[in-house]
Amino acid sequence: MAAVNNICLSFNLLLFLVLLLVGITGATDDPNFKTPASLEVWLQQATSTLEPKIQPKIIPIANEAIGKMFPNAQFYGVYFSRWPRAIKLPSQLSNENVVCIGVEGEVEAIQGQEGLRKFLSAKLARVTDDEHARLAALASLWLAAFAANGGPYQLDNPKVSVARRDDRIVASAFSAVKEPSRGDIGITLAFTNTGDVPINGIKITGQPHSGPPS
Repeated sequence: MAAVNNICLSFNLLLFLVLLLVGITGATDDPNFKTPASLEVWLQQATSTLEPKIQPKIIPIANEAIGKMFPNAQFYGVYFSRWPRAIKLPSQLSNENVVCIGVEGEVEAIQGQEGLRKFLSAKLARVTDDEHARLAALASLWLAAFAANGGPYQLDNPKVSVARRDDRIVASAFSAVKEPSRGDIGITLAFTNTGDVPINGIKITGQPHSGPPS
């Protein structure tokens, strides 16, 4: 029995050390990246009950379409590794989070497809021309790629289409994800005649899968 307990203790210690190595604060390809103060404070509060104290990988989301569609906001991907084993997270966090920081430093977390649909419905307004609708669909698709399970994903040559239905606009964007990930992501935005988009007018499709853990 003592030998079994020692084995379990050793395994738990090894798992803890691996998780520490996987989750490095502010891990990103940009060596000059510094986590914004408001995001740092929010993360400290959100992870205050987390044991062990695993720090997420943080990726700035710098994308032309997102920047044009949401010029007064900054977006970051916040990721807790699922490998070698997903850890139990507080309710305000998921393994894949997109965080929006507003002009006053306010932090809004976007969790999963449902969270993204709520965010887009609240933020997209007065989209009444084709070009604006095309930009909204492309920006929304990129956000979906960063919020998807197993993400973030890079998109491979997104395709965007805009159609008119009576006095309303329906914009769609679709893309396969780049290797080594597999699958695709799509989003459709059905705007009202005033240019808003209700939650039930937003449809996210596709089931991308990540490649081998890095």
